[in-house]
Amino acid sequence: MSTDEKTAFYLRHRALIEEWATLRDVARSLFITQLRGLGDQMISWADSPEAVFVEEDGAWSKVGLTKPAWNEAGWRLSLVLAWSKGQLLTPARIERPYVGIHLASGCIGRRARSQLLREECASAAGALGWKEPWEEAFPHWCWVDQPADSTTLEPWVDHCLMIFQAGWSALHGVLDEVVDN
Repeated sequence: MSTDEKTAFYLRHRALIEEWATLRDVARSLFITQLRGLGDQMISWADSPEAVFVEEDGAWSKVGLTKPAWNEAGWRLSLVLAWSKGQLLTPARIERPYVGIHLASGCIGRRARSQLLREECASAAGALGWKEPWEEAFPHWCWVDQPADSTTLEPWVDHCLMIFQAGWSALHGVLDEVVDN
C-alpha cells in the first residue's frame, strides 16, 4: 500500500480510528488499576512470613514484595511487577508490564550489587526464562506478554501474577543468601 493509499484510508476512516485510539487510554487506566490491586494476593500466598508489600506510583510504577532484612542490610531490594504508566499498551513503546529483581536507586554500591545479583541469580532467573540486565536497576527481569487469544484484561493480569509468583518462589531464597553473604 503506497503512502497515498494509506493517507486516503486514514482520511476515509479517521473518525473511527481516532475513536478507537481513545480506547487505549481507557484500557490502560483499567489495566493499571487491576495491576495495583494485586498487592493483597501477592502477600497472601508469599511463602515467606517476613515478606512486605511495596508499591511505587510514578512514571515507572511498581508493586511487589521485599523483606525488611534486605533493606536493613542496605540493599533496597525487591521483586516487582512494573510498568511504564504512560506507555503501557502503546505499540512500539514499553507497552507490556514486566517482572524483575529491582535494586532501587540510592542503594550504596548499586553497580557492584547489581552485578553480584546478576551472577548469583543467573541460574534461577535463567530457569524462569528471565533476561539480564536492564540497567543496574533490574539485574534480571522478563516481559509479561498478553496471553494468546485473551480479549479481556483479567487473563493478562492473572498471567502477571503467575509470573510474579514464579519469580518470588524461585528467587527470594537466593536473594536471602546474596544479602546474608
